[in-house]
Amino acid sequence: TSDDSCRILNGAVEIFAGESSRLRYVMLQDISSTTNGFITQRAETSSDANIYTVFGSFGGSVTKIDMGTILDGRGAESRISGIVFGDESQQFDHHTVHHHASGETHSNIDVRIAMKDKSQSAYTGMIRIDEEAANCEAYQENRNLLLDSGTKAETIPELEILNDEVSCSHGATIGPIDPEMVFYLRSRGFSEPDAVKAIVSGFMEPTINLLPNNIRDTLRQSIQKKLEGKTG
Repeated sequence: TSDDSCRILNGAVEIFAGESSRLRYVMLQDISSTTNGFITQRAETSSDANIYTVFGSFGGSVTKIDMGTILDGRGAESRISGIVFGDESQQFDHHTVHHHASGETHSNIDVRIAMKDKSQSAYTGMIRIDEEAANCEAYQENRNLLLDSGTKAETIPELEILNDEVSCSHGATIGPIDPEMVFYLRSRGFSEPDAVKAIVSGFMEPTINLLPNNIRDTLRQSIQKKLEGKTG
């Protein structure tokens, strides 16, 4: 295979969290710029199980990631935290699902995305609560930051709530860097590139601070590589 040809990565992961188990799954994707990635991850929890899924997407030419958790057992909890950073002409498509199949289950999703150059992102987050699944709590948040005029981001929250006795909410934003923030930092001695780096790093920190300590530095380094234009 020649160096400039496109490679394909296919991956599939299945996780079964037993009763009262505690599990953390981490997926950090930084494949080469000549690779298209297609990754599927599914988890299923029993009662009182707790699963924390962390993902970071930085590499590849075209990347499609589909991940989710079926909360099947009272007291089960699932959290998903994700960081996505695209540059050049990268394309990302992320889809997350929290399916509450049992009552008294809890879920939370926090995904932050930054796009620069001509990169594009699409994020879809589905929360499904079954008819018999009362007293569930579910929340999802997706924030998108566009660093250049050629970038594009879409965010699609999907709620399929079949039970009235639930607490469910979502939040989503898409927008460029506030020029007043850049102006403020430049007035404090920052160059414009350094001001942008500081703003993007600050934008990502609320999600990074939710992560385990041994993962935070790895994600910060990947973000800095993107900001400095060091791509694979």
